Amino acid sequence: MRKGKIFIRLLIITGLFLCSEADAETYVGGSITANTTWDVSGSPYIVTADLSIYNNATLTIDPNVVVRIAANKRIYVGYYYDLAGGHVIADSVTFERADAGQAWYGLTCNPSSPSSSIDLSDCTIRGATYGVALSGGTVTLDNCTFTENEWPFQHTGGTFYATNADVTGNTHQAIHVSGSIYFQSGTWTSDLGVPYEITDDLRVYNNRTLTIDPGVVVRVAANKRIYVGYYYDLAGGHVI
Repeated sequence: MRKGKIFIRLLIITGLFLCSEADAETYVGGSITANTTWDVSGSPYIVTADLSIYNNATLTIDPNVVVRIAANKRIYVGYYYDLAGGHVIADSVTFERADAGQAWYGLTCNPSSPSSSIDLSDCTIRGATYGVALSGGTVTLDNCTFTENEWPFQHTGGTFYATNADVTGNTHQAIHVSGSIYFQSGTWTSDLGVPYEITDDLRVYNNRTLTIDPGVVVRVAANKRIYVGYYYDLAGGHVI
């Protein structure tokens, strides 16, 4: 009889603990326009709709937080024509898919917000279409792991700064490039440890400059090209 009572009490305690874990889930989406911190008490954070960080706001994500993003959704850093931009700072954070077998889109630096930045240290990014998509602003990576993504990176404009990036186990072990360098100039770096892969015509115009650092490998798909300048664009473009 005494053993039975102990067993029942253990079940009750375990049940309470499980409820506590479920209650910790925090659902997010929409806009962040003021400085915000996600701490471990609210983890995991479930991004159910596109999340935009702008108006010079900073989202700080504390160590050991897990962020799960729904299928095809993304975290935008910066917003269309918002020059103040936005910022994400994360240390020892895991970004992963919320839906089994369905990729989230990625961490995205918006091209029309040149002041935007993403600063990740000791983070893991997995299960995305693009782990980080950079078309403007800056992304700084220190000891980060990119795995199980379709592409670890997408890059046109803006600048990556990376040290000790671990890029393994992605469908394409390359940096995806297509579209145009129009809003901001860009610098392509070898620090990410994988080649750039141009899958469609790339246009550099509106007086923007593409700088390709020493040691970078650029692969171009069949019958595709890099256009420098564009039709009726008198400002032209530049590749260095």
